[in-house]
Amino acid sequence: MDIIEISKAISEVGFPAVIALLLLFRLEKKLNDLSLTIEKLNQNVEKQSNDER
Repeated sequence: MDIIEISKAISEVGFPAVIALLLLFRLEKKLNDLSLTIEKLNQNVEKQSNDER
């Protein structure tokens, strides 16, 4: 998103709405990254558990 698109969005829906949307998009990416990390951790724990048997 470039500055022209951001300023156009602010003029159309307002500053708080644009900031809320930007934060939601950033939060979604971070949640997806966190989910992938948790899945990898789960796989590693299962692997270690199986190796100990």
